[in-house]
Amino acid sequence: MSNLSYLQPTLSPAAIAQNLIDDAVHIYHSTTDYPTAISKLEHAASVIPSGHPDLKAQCYLHLGQLAQASYNFPSAELDSLPAQTQAQIKANRRISTLSTLEAFSSTSPSLSTARSHFRHAHKLFTESKNRSGQLKCKQAVASIALDEQDWDSARSQILYILDAGKREGIEIDEVWCWSALSLVALKQGELEEVDTYWNKAWRAGAR
Repeated sequence: MSNLSYLQPTLSPAAIAQNLIDDAVHIYHSTTDYPTAISKLEHAASVIPSGHPDLKAQCYLHLGQLAQASYNFPSAELDSLPAQTQAQIKANRRISTLSTLEAFSSTSPSLSTARSHFRHAHKLFTESKNRSGQLKCKQAVASIALDEQDWDSARSQILYILDAGKREGIEIDEVWCWSALSLVALKQGELEEVDTYWNKAWRAGAR
């Protein structure tokens, strides 16, 4: 048998990057091994050719989601994680203290990192004229506003996403948008709006 039969096809840098992204997404959706997922995404971003802004944008969108997940990871579950994962999460988050000074303290490093990644992804999606990708980044930034309890900012960004999706015929996550608006309304004491938004979320999910 010829040795040629054992040769494997050479993957392009873009294909290698896509495989790394797929691996990273699988890892952080099915495990808590954030360091490995982050390493794969950073490696993917480094090998993507300049002519593939959409692919690089995916890396930064996922990196942002991981940084945000570090902020939101339940403290009670942290001790059960591998030491390396604990170190990664602790490096990306600020242990909040409920005090009057909290309102004047700086934004969590993990949320700042997430926002930076989302904005970079948005820039790359803009470069590739991927409007759907841009709106996904807008939704990601809006979710940070929810984490920070910046209700006015969250509302403004979510309404923009809903309007753009409807006006431009772009598929968006309507269930998330209406549910998030319901939360904002609840936090701002607009109880009538809570039911209105929940009903819209329910109808969007039923379609």
